[in-house]
Amino acid sequence: KMEEEAKIAKGKLADLEKQVATTQKQLAEKDAEVKSAREKLQAAERETQGSKGKMEEEAKVAKGKLAELEKQVATTRKQLSEKDGEVTSAREKLQAAEREAHASKTKLEEEAKVAKGKLAELEKQVAATRKQLS
Repeated sequence: KMEEEAKIAKGKLADLEKQVATTQKQLAEKDAEVKSAREKLQAAERETQGSKGKMEEEAKVAKGKLAELEKQVATTRKQLSEKDGEVTSAREKLQAAEREAHASKTKLEEEAKVAKGKLAELEKQVAATRKQLS
């Protein structure tokens, strides 16, 4: 049973690690989008000096997009942090299950050893009784 629980915990851990990897990839993509948006914003702000009205509007739109992307990045970072926490928790549960499985196995082995000793003793007694009877 403990080994089955450890196997299930390992599967869950692998799934969570995949989710973390996916989230890290998404975070990298969002970071690239933020960088691009920031560069566009800076370019738009430089050009505003030439044709103010139009450029100021574009800069305003770019700032809005940048703010939205930064919000998305913050959300993605938070999700990544939560997934990291889930991975740590799953890893700890897996290690605990493995320790319990090992302890149970050791206990069963000890009980089997004691039972074998008792059986050997009983077999000796039966042999001695048979010898007395014959």
